[in-house]
Amino acid sequence: MEWTDEQRLRLIELVQKHPPLWNASDEEHKNRQMVELIWTRIYDKSDLNDHPLEDVRKQWKNLRDSFFKQKRRVDMQFLEGKDDFCLPKWKFFSKLLFLAPEFEEKYSSKLSHSARHSPLPSTPSPALKRPSTSLEESYETSTESSSVSDTKRPKRDFDSERFSRFGQHVADTLLMITRQDVDAAVELEIDMRQAMLNAIVRMSKKASEKSAKQPDTKTSRRGRRA
Repeated sequence: MEWTDEQRLRLIELVQKHPPLWNASDEEHKNRQMVELIWTRIYDKSDLNDHPLEDVRKQWKNLRDSFFKQKRRVDMQFLEGKDDFCLPKWKFFSKLLFLAPEFEEKYSSKLSHSARHSPLPSTPSPALKRPSTSLEESYETSTESSSVSDTKRPKRDFDSERFSRFGQHVADTLLMITRQDVDAAVELEIDMRQAMLNAIVRMSKKASEKSAKQPDTKTSRRGRRA
């Protein structure tokens, strides 16, 4: 049996009322017995039991994954420095914002009251522009698009702003991962710190090698005078 938009919306509302199903910081989130019990209660007391329980859980996973996929697209636009970025028009996006409260706060100026409480649209949402496949490409695009309007801006100020945006993006991403998998977030943080340390070591090594290759100007001058 096919899922209707009304059933998906009902599923979202039911899951939202039970934080252990979606909030990684909830003390019962890792309690498999409790999670299974909650799913069983939701299934038995809702009008979704015309679908198998496993199908209900799979449908929730699809909704959750789609939300974070859409969110990453907006984060990428923000990282590129686009002030006119658009929030996804996916019909369930605003209903799933409880999965990422820091996102709603960050982009509150873009979330109008009508958008958050609008009825489900009957027509398919237009496809969003596919984001860059890597952060490097994103930065290249950001630099190229900003070069025309920011030609008079000092490079140091531009770099500071760009790195600040990147830092905020990293923080938001780690927080998002933490809500789903704390261990994965910790491992990623350790890897990132190690990568930065390795970069600093390589930079210091190159600077030392460059300094060693440069001739001693004082010695050269003394030789010429003699």
